Amino acid sequence: MDVGRIRSDDRSFWSIGLLVRRVRIVKKHLAMVAASAIGIGALGCCAATLVSRAVAQEAAEAPVQEFSTANGTIYSAALVAYTANNYQGALTELNKLTGKQLNPYEAGQVYKLRGICNFQLQQTQAAADDFQKALESGGLTAAENLELRNNIGRLYLAAGQFQKGIDSLEAWIRSGGQADDKVLYPLSIAYYRVGNIPKATENAEAVLRAQGAKPTRELLDFLNVLYVEGGPSKRRERAALLERMLDLFPNDKNLWDAVAALYFDANDERRAFEVVKLAYLAGLKTSEQEIKQIVNFYSNFNAPFEAARLLEKEMNANRVQTNLDNLLLLANLYQVAREFDRSIPVLQRASQLSNNGALSERLGRSLFEE
Repeated sequence: MDVGRIRSDDRSFWSIGLLVRRVRIVKKHLAMVAASAIGIGALGCCAATLVSRAVAQEAAEAPVQEFSTANGTIYSAALVAYTANNYQGALTELNKLTGKQLNPYEAGQVYKLRGICNFQLQQTQAAADDFQKALESGGLTAAENLELRNNIGRLYLAAGQFQKGIDSLEAWIRSGGQADDKVLYPLSIAYYRVGNIPKATENAEAVLRAQGAKPTRELLDFLNVLYVEGGPSKRRERAALLERMLDLFPNDKNLWDAVAALYFDANDERRAFEVVKLAYLAGLKTSEQEIKQIVNFYSNFNAPFEAARLLEKEMNANRVQTNLDNLLLLANLYQVAREFDRSIPVLQRASQLSNNGALSERLGRSLFEE
């Protein structure tokens, strides 16, 4: 899993899409504004007011401000280009204003629209920087500022500026932003990328709670990584997580192996054995190496007869090779289990594959003991 990848081309990911759609309401009004008999200064004011409808609460929260005549003319040209989907043309006009003396209202509107244009052009870093300047202008409403902090944080994350993204999103949350799993998950990834495992884990666990009974596999895998990074102090949490994952994805052999390995690391070999045995009974352990691992488990837990029966069954099913080494292992298991009558035919088959005199001698002793 690529936990560091946050796509900037996924438009559903950005609340900035709301700003873009709201700004487009100017399309139905521009012709009327341009034909009006009011002066240039008022034209700029109307255009800027239409753009500021990106958040409807502006009029109630901030005093009415206007563009100057000269700045309003340039801004209006940028707005016309934007509504025609000519984002580069809009940027060309807006860039004429960035070197000028702007009042807070003008700066807020100019940099906000510039950020939207850069976003449409998939210039993520530039969009984030422009929104940050709009935020710092002091000319936007509290609601606009709140929305911009969210957008800025997400844009910085998409641009790989993880600490800046974290700072902006945390500021957004402190300012009253309601963080759901769509915010907390990329925030958790960002904390992971800057090496803050505790904060990454805290946010990922919050996402897990928010997703309820059917969390995504991507989240569960990421949280597993975080618990591994957390070391022995997170062993209990990891065990609970893996067992939950087994309930959700019972046919994933890697999960069974991970749970068994966790118990091995905790020196709980019996529970590890039970997990491996369940995976075998579920049909997930089919290779010779995996089957012989289970055989060894049985033998280690003083169950040589069960080990021998399993090995013989799998040899008959051709999942374990019927070679000299495996035949000798099978004979040994039967003899340890004091099942000498069962070991004899196995030793006879083994002696046919070897000219070793010691093996013939061993077969003779087994016949005598029987």
